[in-house]
Amino acid sequence: INAEYMGQSGKGGMAYLLESEYGLEMPRRLQMEFMQVVQRVMDVGGKELTAADLWQIFVNEYGIETAKALQHRVIQEEGEGAEATVVLRGDLPWDGETRAIEGRGNGPIDAFT
Repeated sequence: INAEYMGQSGKGGMAYLLESEYGLEMPRRLQMEFMQVVQRVMDVGGKELTAADLWQIFVNEYGIETAKALQHRVIQEEGEGAEATVVLRGDLPWDGETRAIEGRGNGPIDAFT
C-alpha cells in the first residue's frame, strides 16, 4: 500500500489485504480507526506497506499475538427439531499444549462452553 492507494481506497484495500492474507475481518468502524494508525505510520516512514507490515502494525496497535483459537474443528448436528444437539470437536492450544476437546449443546457456543 502506498500513499496514493491509501487516498483512493485505503480502508477497503487495507481490510481486503488483511482478510485475504490473515483471515482478519474488520468491522467498518475498526477499518476507519486502523486506517488512521496506518496513515500515521506511512507519514513517518514514507514507504509502501505490505500485508505483513499491516499485520504487524495491527498486532502492535491492538496488543494481540496469535489468538488462542479452536483448531481442526468439526461441528455436527445430531437429531432433529427440538431434540437436535450440536457436537463440537477440536484442538485448543492452552498453556503450551494442545488439548483435544469435545462438547455438546443446543448450539456451537453452548457446546463450546
